[in-house]
Order: sequence, then C-alpha cells, then structure tokens
Amino acid sequence: MATVFQSETCGRCAGSGHYSRNSRGSTLCYDCGGAKVRLTKIGLKAEARCIEIQTRLASTVKAGDNVWYAPYLGRARWMWVHEIIERGNGMFDIRHNDGLMVCTEETKVRTVRNEEDRQQTIAAALEYQNTLIAKQAKRAATKEKAA
Repeated sequence: MATVFQSETCGRCAGSGHYSRNSRGSTLCYDCGGAKVRLTKIGLKAEARCIEIQTRLASTVKAGDNVWYAPYLGRARWMWVHEIIERGNGMFDIRHNDGLMVCTEETKVRTVRNEEDRQQTIAAALEYQNTLIAKQAKRAATKEKAA
C-alpha cells in the first residue's frame, strides 16, 4: 500500500500484513492493519497537520463540498454533500450519500471544497513533513559532531 506521508515497513509483521492467529480467527496484523507499512513519527505528525488543515467549522460547509465521514462501524471515506438542512437554534444537518450529520455552528468537520483543495492541504502537510525531516537531520548532525 502506498502512503502519502513518511512510512516504514511494519516491524510487527515484517511487511506481510499478517501476524499470528488471534482469538477472532484472523491473522491480520494489529500494528499496520494489514497495510504492510506504518507511518513513522514524522509521518504521523504530518498526517495530523493535514487533518488539522482540513478541519473547519461545520457552518462553512456548502453543498458540493466533500466531508470526511467516519461511521462507528464501516469504512471511513470522503462523502459528497448534497444539501445543508437548517433545523433552527443553531442546529443543522449535512446531508450526504450515506445519510445525515447533525451539527451545530461550532462543530468541526474535516472537509475539502474539491480535489484541488484536497491536494493543496496535502502539499502543505508534506511541506511541514519536510521541515521536520530537515530538523531531524540537523539534530543528528549536531549529535554526531559532538560525539
């Protein structure tokens, strides 16, 4: 599986995606979730920055935007917003392909306007990742020099 942010081969399953059988009868690796790779510490920070950039107030969402829908059971994915339904008292529903998201004006949701907006947020997070990598290299060089 290809990841956008810095990743490494899973250390638990050695990149196979499977580990020992568990009580559920599955051999899926719990560390990488079967993806065979996992994000490094820097990759996790960059991913968190990307999510932070994409998170906006629900009151700014408009029909035609995409929202990140992560149901309790099921696969998380981007969903296209069909309409915004006002309920009154600062409450409204965001109607998408799988149903409704009930929100207040202060609710924060992960949203992008279009693919270009999504790519811009990823590019900003990758730029942040590159600064973290540069800082890490600088620290390693300083440690090496001191030793």
